[in-house]
Amino acid sequence: PAGPTIKTLGQNLFGQGKASVPPLRDGAESTRPTPLSGAQAKGPPAPQTPQGAGRPPAPAQGPGTQTAHAPSQGTGKSASGATAASVWPGSPITPQFLDALHDLESQQGNYQAVDPKSGALGRYQMLPGALIDTGMKDGQGNWTGRLDIHSKQDFLNNPSVQERVIAEYLAKLEKYLKGSGATTYIGQQIDGIKAKITITMPGLVAAAHRRGAEGTRQYLQHLQSHNWQSDPSTFPEKQHDMFLAIETRLRLFENERLHKIPRH
Repeated sequence: PAGPTIKTLGQNLFGQGKASVPPLRDGAESTRPTPLSGAQAKGPPAPQTPQGAGRPPAPAQGPGTQTAHAPSQGTGKSASGATAASVWPGSPITPQFLDALHDLESQQGNYQAVDPKSGALGRYQMLPGALIDTGMKDGQGNWTGRLDIHSKQDFLNNPSVQERVIAEYLAKLEKYLKGSGATTYIGQQIDGIKAKITITMPGLVAAAHRRGAEGTRQYLQHLQSHNWQSDPSTFPEKQHDMFLAIETRLRLFENERLHKIPRH
């Protein structure tokens, strides 16, 4: 659907949002232990591209558990007991990925969750910019009537629409990541703060959902310039919390499967 320009979307969806959002619940990286050994080969350079979609900055939290690859401690169930698979079985995204994302976003807030500060809505805490990007709102922030959704309450009351819109949004994030050059780093190993991390598409998409495709690219370029060793003391001050949040998502979603295997 017709909508704002890429530049406008970038401003709406990355780095320009003034509203605060709920902090990470996934034990964001905060300090660096003794450096780990591992592959340090540099990946290819990423091109400069317009900013993509993502969440605006949010404060990083202190140390969490040291488990390297557990996406969450939740169940993926909303307060009503609904899961992604039960609400829209036809989603192209695996229910495991969606439920893990839910556990980090709204947790028990379920499909009716509203963040009064950021305006984030629903099970996946979709910000106004993401709703614009998926055609649910126009550039002025008015509901477009797409999918028969005419108000905030319509959106909150319709879990199947929320599942469809998040699937569309994640597909857009994949396109933004490819356009930014971030996907050229897939397979590269990071000597991370808490664990070694292999860059994967699910990790990139989860990171971009939190902080944007452009922010994810910036983090990767920073690590490339530091021989793929993540050290918060080298992070630029203005990007410090953003880089910590991106690395957390890359770690937690490294081994998640994003897409369902196509049926033949």
